[in-house]
Amino acid sequence: MTTQPDNGLFLIEEANGSRWSVELNESSDLVYISTSLFLAEDKNTLKAALELNQNVELLRGAFLGLSQSGDLQLNAQATLQFTDDLALENTLVNLMQIREQVCARLSEMKSTQSSPAVQPDWSTTSIRL
Repeated sequence: MTTQPDNGLFLIEEANGSRWSVELNESSDLVYISTSLFLAEDKNTLKAALELNQNVELLRGAFLGLSQSGDLQLNAQATLQFTDDLALENTLVNLMQIREQVCARLSEMKSTQSSPAVQPDWSTTSIRL
C-alpha cells in the first residue's frame, strides 16, 4: 500500500510489515529512500551486497548510517524524471527489487555463517510482580 501526502513524502507498507519512506525532491530530480530492515551487525554484509548492484543505472549512490535506535538504514538516491506517474512507479519498483536482492544476498550470507544460538540461563532470572 502506498500513500502520498501533500508534502511529497510517500509511505510504502508491504504485506510483510516492512515500511519504506520515500521523499521526492522535484527541484533536484532525486528520490530518497530510507528503510530500517537491517541490524547494526549486518553493516559490512550489506555493503558487500550493495556492491553486487553496481550495474543498476538507477542507483546513483548509496550510503549507510546508523539510526539512534541502532538499526541500519539503507539510504539510496536515484535519478528520477518527473514526467508521469509511470516513471515514478517504475523507479519505486526498481528500488524495491534492489532491496529484495540485497535482502536475499544478506539471508544467503547469514545462512552460511550461522552459529549455534546461545540459550539463556533461566535459573538466574527473577521476575518482580
